[in-house]
Amino acid sequence: MKNRRVRKIIIGVAVFFSLCCVGFIAIALLLPDPEPGEATAVSVEERSELAEIVDDDPVEEDVLEEENETENNLVAEEPVETSAPSTNTPEPTVTSTPEPTVTNPPKATETQVVTETPVPTDTPDSNVLTVEEEAYIDAILDIASVYGEALNILGVQLSAAGADVSLMFDDDWKIEVVTALAFLLFAGDEVRSLEAPERFETLHEHWLNAAEHYDLVAELLAEGIDEFDTDKINRANEEMSAGQEDISLAIDEIERLSDEGVDFSSP
Repeated sequence: MKNRRVRKIIIGVAVFFSLCCVGFIAIALLLPDPEPGEATAVSVEERSELAEIVDDDPVEEDVLEEENETENNLVAEEPVETSAPSTNTPEPTVTSTPEPTVTNPPKATETQVVTETPVPTDTPDSNVLTVEEEAYIDAILDIASVYGEALNILGVQLSAAGADVSLMFDDDWKIEVVTALAFLLFAGDEVRSLEAPERFETLHEHWLNAAEHYDLVAELLAEGIDEFDTDKINRANEEMSAGQEDISLAIDEIERLSDEGVDFSSP
């Protein structure tokens, strides 16, 4: 089911198409029937100060000096046997050297590196119109309106002239027709000034072809009416028919894109 935007486009172009038919029929009334024609956990730098802190305290030894006193007591009369004095050497006091205090190296502090989770970027929906595509569709709708207005005027004036050929000599009638033809030429220039986004290249090609045919309608019809040249008016009819075919192809392309899921709704 097509959304409102698609219906607006198709209805707008379809009205343009039907108005072309009105112009074609009106001209046919004046003449004979024409012939159909895109971790370091910071490397734990291991700034582990594996500091082996070993405090070496100097060793102090105290050694006591020995003192030996020998007493020789001499007895005058009888020699007294002097026994060798016992030398009691006191055992040296050993000051135990304190074991070096080993300070356990501090454990390396692992600095946890926090990896930021990348924020998922939204994947653009290929079925939604981009800004450029939206601008193109808006421009085409405006151009379709200009074509529609021009062909509406032509349809009214040519139908009136078909009922009363004398109107072709009336200045007001001529002014209305010339104004409509100028609108056709202006709309053609607008189509050619557009640069179509890639997705709408085929659609744009149909509009370009239609514009060429309607340019010729304007030129041939103006000359045919001014010169009362039946041949040129017949050729204008043929170009009108060819333009209608291209507009019909443009409508088909819009419907094809819509069926494939392209969302023509306004953003």
